[in-house]
Amino acid sequence: LPFSSWHRDLHGGHAQLAPFLDDDDPVTAGWDAEIRRLGISEYERNLLVALQPIGSEDLWNRLADAIAQAPPSWRWWVRRHPAMQPGQEAIFGRLLSLRGANVVIDPSPPLPALLRHMTALVSLASGAAVEASLFGVPALFLSPEAKGPFGGLLASRAARLVAPEELTDEIARLVPRPKR
Repeated sequence: LPFSSWHRDLHGGHAQLAPFLDDDDPVTAGWDAEIRRLGISEYERNLLVALQPIGSEDLWNRLADAIAQAPPSWRWWVRRHPAMQPGQEAIFGRLLSLRGANVVIDPSPPLPALLRHMTALVSLASGAAVEASLFGVPALFLSPEAKGPFGGLLASRAARLVAPEELTDEIARLVPRPKR
């Protein structure tokens, strides 16, 4: 059946993203202050882990191991996908049980507010990588399946494929971003 006459595409981009690309926007300034209050500047590197209920428990446990072995001067912001359903957490194995001053599970700021402050985005193959690229934040994909949807980001070097065991070495090579 054809779409009814009221259905039309609206081209305008990500409605929540624009303010966060403007350092002078009052909404952005408010979130920057909140993120500073959360202690972001206390850490040498800030890594956003974008969770998706895909992959294997083994892969997520290998990421948990990498986080646990990373320098304590790195902060890990672990964010569940907003569309996750109850009961999908089991796939993440030990990852969501990590504790420490340098691990934040489910941070409250919205994704664009966090991306402004991150050294890198870590995921299996999250679309958040596209948003990260707009902020100059490299995406580190843990799954080769990211080649399909994110081949352009990989080709442009805005993203890289990395095994969890190589993640800390890859992050160590990144230049820390200036503090906002």
